[in-house]
Amino acid sequence: MPAIAAVVADLLARPRPALCLDTCDLLDVIQCVAEGKARRLEHVRRLLTTLNGRPDSVQLVVSYLVPVEWAQNQATVLADVEIKARHVDEDIAAIHLAWLHAGAPLLGVLPSYAGAGLPAALATLAGDVLGWPLCSTGTTLASAALLIACMARPTRRMAEW
Repeated sequence: MPAIAAVVADLLARPRPALCLDTCDLLDVIQCVAEGKARRLEHVRRLLTTLNGRPDSVQLVVSYLVPVEWAQNQATVLADVEIKARHVDEDIAAIHLAWLHAGAPLLGVLPSYAGAGLPAALATLAGDVLGWPLCSTGTTLASAALLIACMARPTRRMAEW
């Protein structure tokens, strides 16, 4: 990761918004499914699409602790998503059983989401964000505030990406 001084110089030369990410932002990419908020993934995909098409449109900023905390907590949230997928499978089976006993069985094979690789796919998506060139700010928010304060123009709204 580039040093903060190098990023500040780069932001002054090529102004762009700075997006400060915490470990929870990345873990939420995985955990949002277990929390019933999968629509959040649209924003993650849009961010990555924007970065891939226009890498200078935003500067991602993280604390140096983010990769450490990511590694410490990733397995837990992956397990949560797999548990959610198993519960969804059980709920779908119960609905099919209810239709059967109601005299109108649903046709077709029951879908199965558990064990299908969704947690790993979500971890890859979050890892793609974490793998983007980041600025490490150390342990204080003051460093991130410095990045934002150094910008030569106001930050554009995310909707303008």
